[in-house]
Amino acid sequence: MKVANGAAGVGKGLSETPSLGPLLVRMKAFEVKGQFRISRRVWQPFALEIASPDEKAAVEKSLALIGSRHKVKRKFVKIEGVKSLKPDEVTDHAVKHLLGAKK
Repeated sequence: MKVANGAAGVGKGLSETPSLGPLLVRMKAFEVKGQFRISRRVWQPFALEIASPDEKAAVEKSLALIGSRHKVKRKFVKIEGVKSLKPDEVTDHAVKHLLGAKK
């Protein structure tokens, strides 16, 4: 089958690199500290190391993790602070792997 103006599928669209979307996002390490309620009067402190593109995403990820692990609603989680970490300060192996991933 002949196609006008050259072969089928050959054009400027194929010469460009395909978009890999979120795979090329540069991840940063954050430490999220806070407390969550485990009973009416008792609040449990926590500190999580999270790999995310920015602070807002790190807070969202920590809320999701605390909620899924401990069945706590978001209104019972208090975030006290978010701190950016240098790659040599990270202790969590999963976060280290995400920071070092090239793809």
